Amino acid sequence: KSMNSHCLSLIERTAQHLLRPKRKFVRTKSRFHLLDWMACVASGKQSHMGRIRGAVANFGATDEAICDRAVWLGNVMELDDVHRQALLHPGPVVWPAALSVLGPNGSDELDDVLDAGINGYEAMIRIGATWDAQHYRYWHNTSTAGHFGTAAAAATMLGADQDQMVSA
Repeated sequence: KSMNSHCLSLIERTAQHLLRPKRKFVRTKSRFHLLDWMACVASGKQSHMGRIRGAVANFGATDEAICDRAVWLGNVMELDDVHRQALLHPGPVVWPAALSVLGPNGSDELDDVLDAGINGYEAMIRIGATWDAQHYRYWHNTSTAGHFGTAAAAATMLGADQDQMVSA
């Protein structure tokens, strides 16, 4: 398989782009996006709906349930980030994906988490920006493009190479 940039698909070009080194100022901006998402989770947790959902989710809570609750809480107050061109909200799906791979199988370094967030945002926005208003008319772009963002974030945390990133 040739890596000639003229023959690469959108997914292959995106994977190639995601694997480039990250600049310090981009990581700094990524910290603010992570902090923003964490504030949205905290705000959502304190909301009426967040308290109800939290009480229900505490029965037999698993790591999956806790991650699911974080995704939900990240956008319950409608304060989450938005990318206007792609018409989506990356934070509520990208950050939980990156953070869910902390530990023995993935990295536990903050720079790696920030890089995973950057890659998740980039993948999600690049894919979401290719769709037009007709797509948004029927589907929420956060849901449909979110899969690309979560895959890129988790794959980054797991140290994926280019072929693995394309597969993800």
